[in-house]
Amino acid sequence: MALMQYVEGGVAIILVLVALPMQIRIIYLFLSRSKYRSLPCYQIMIQISIVECLCAPGVFLFGLMQLLNFDFLGLASILEKAIPSTIRMHTIMSLVLAMDRLKVICKLRYPNQINMFVMTSTWIIGVVHYGLLFSPWYCYKVSPGVLMPFYDYSKPWTSLIQSINATVSLTVSGITLVLYMVIFTVLLRMKFMTTTLDSSKERSVFVYALCRFLADAAMTVFFTYVTLPKSEVVTTVTFTCYTFNNILMGPVLYLAFYPLKSLSVVDPPCLCKT
Repeated sequence: MALMQYVEGGVAIILVLVALPMQIRIIYLFLSRSKYRSLPCYQIMIQISIVECLCAPGVFLFGLMQLLNFDFLGLASILEKAIPSTIRMHTIMSLVLAMDRLKVICKLRYPNQINMFVMTSTWIIGVVHYGLLFSPWYCYKVSPGVLMPFYDYSKPWTSLIQSINATVSLTVSGITLVLYMVIFTVLLRMKFMTTTLDSSKERSVFVYALCRFLADAAMTVFFTYVTLPKSEVVTTVTFTCYTFNNILMGPVLYLAFYPLKSLSVVDPPCLCKT
């Protein structure tokens, strides 16, 4: 086996072992405290964390497959298919989080049921997309020694669905960007960025959501439009960045804005309240 196959396998496993306990801890803290789970923004953030956790088994087994040089019981092939589905879900959920921030910060009035409908639809889309990957028309594969999962374009629907996925992802990301630009403009007009310490706490959710969106958008544009050189080192670095963004970026940002100890004692930012 090539050295980079070992490196990538080890990196994938390490990322999961670091990210998953952090994700589970964060989800537990948000769910176990009514002051968090009762607020729409945290309900969305909890679901985003759950979606990120769904990536972890596939990444772990992909890494194990590279280290062992075979796919034990075909488990990596089965669970790795969840990754493209959860990425689509994450993109739409990020839009819903931006909608929630816009509603609260700009004091808009529309039913919470709209966000709930979009979130429910997102889960349905994710499940349907995952199911399609097991069909004879659309396929996402992994293989020992191949350092990146890949789509099978010999299947009749793969090219079409991928084109639709890219269009939807970029459109949703564009709408999300516009919403954050509106929010940022409103905050500047309110002189929100230069107010008190309480205001600093209040904008934590906004800054978290914006950072998460920018990372996701950068990955989407990069993998859609950038042609990478065919190099094992480049592929391994790309896989590492992609995986870090999918499963570890969220916990890192949470810890940057919400140290785990403080989550159990501080009140949620009041701007989450509707």
